[in-house]
Order: sequence, then C-alpha cells, then structure tokens
Amino acid sequence: ALARQLLERLHIPRLSPSMSSSRLAALDSRAACGYCALSVAQQALLSLIAHGWLPQEIAGSWQLEVADVERRTAQVLRLAQRFVPQTAAREALAAA
Repeated sequence: ALARQLLERLHIPRLSPSMSSSRLAALDSRAACGYCALSVAQQALLSLIAHGWLPQEIAGSWQLEVADVERRTAQVLRLAQRFVPQTAAREALAAA
C-alpha cells in the first residue's frame, strides 16, 4: 500500500506486473517522467511492490540477488522521502 501511495503522490503511473518484471525494466535508468527523479527501474520496482511482489520474487524475475533488490528498495524509499514533502508543498500551494 505504501508503494502504491508513493507512486500516486509522485504522479507516476503504476506499471503492470508484466511490464515491471522484465529484466530490461530492472536495468532502465531513464527518467520515469520528465519532471521526476525516479528512473524507470525504480518505477518498476515500486510497481512490483505495489502489486504485492516480495523481494525474492522480484530478484528471481529480474535475475538479481535478493540483497540487490533490498538495496534498491531502500535507495528508492530514501529518494522518495526527499521528494514527497516537496510534492506535497507544491500541491498545497496550488490549492491555495
């Protein structure tokens, strides 16, 4: 639920499991959107988590070690902690 909320808050669409689970998605470092700091790989990771996938399942699909998936998860959550307050502030200003 947190991953789904994070994608929502950042206005980044949740990808389908078939799109997110490919090895190519895991390696895609392009920006997920023109205005955000998340990469397509990070968007795919959050999407899989939002769909209920476990780190072991993601690692198997992406052909990575579980520790690497856990490291990526921690990294994207740290990045999100920086950007979610900024997004919330922008939304509050726009609503005022």
